[in-house]
Amino acid sequence: MAEYFFDTSAFVKRYHPEAGTQQALALFSNPKNRVVISRLSLVEMQSAFAVKVRTGEISQSTAAMLWLQLMADLSSGAFEVLPVTDGHYQVAGELIERYGFRHRLRTLDALQLAVGSDKHHQAGVDGFVLADQALAEVASAEKLPIVFVS
Repeated sequence: MAEYFFDTSAFVKRYHPEAGTQQALALFSNPKNRVVISRLSLVEMQSAFAVKVRTGEISQSTAAMLWLQLMADLSSGAFEVLPVTDGHYQVAGELIERYGFRHRLRTLDALQLAVGSDKHHQAGVDGFVLADQALAEVASAEKLPIVFVS
């Protein structure tokens, strides 16, 4: 069984078609794969849906429907949600200190990276799935196995 940690930049592709959607869906559709996300991704998904409403990509009712689908998928076990701990906040700060002056490493991306890295070091995640180039650069520097969906 392969396990993949999805950053929100890739996870959103499960619910709204955009560049990289087919790559992301392929990882979800393989029954031998296990998908994990951080608790932070749930909040970021609400924000991503809101942005899509504000920019006219989707309607507010579509955003509500997508959220209900996400919650149904969570209930059905389509993916696992990992907690964000105090230790992850500490690691995120260290990542920003280490990379933030040379790379565009935002706070929430650093938290995602901290959770994904922790999971990788605990259980050997097969891929850190993302669609954010700046985050990919930092994840690569951290020697995480990258699956870039774009």
